[in-house]
Amino acid sequence: MFTNLIANAIKHTVRGEIRVAVSATQSEAVVTVIDEGPGIVPSELGHLFQPFSRLRSARGQTGHGLGLFIAKSIVEAHGGHIWAAPGEDAV
Repeated sequence: MFTNLIANAIKHTVRGEIRVAVSATQSEAVVTVIDEGPGIVPSELGHLFQPFSRLRSARGQTGHGLGLFIAKSIVEAHGGHIWAAPGEDAV
């Protein structure tokens, strides 16, 4: 799951940095991955974790559109939740 999330961030960050943060409570862990890629258009958020889904910003990128779907499947199999938020620069 971590490999898929970080590989996705690397793939979409041509320039800039990727930040990974982990925090924990007694009942949960929260992992945040922030990249400086082109951002996600809010209207595309619903498709992000679907199998074989490729966003407009991913055109020209390699891959099959399964990485985030697999990450979501792993997280949910362990009773967790995964989501994405549009970046400030998303257009």
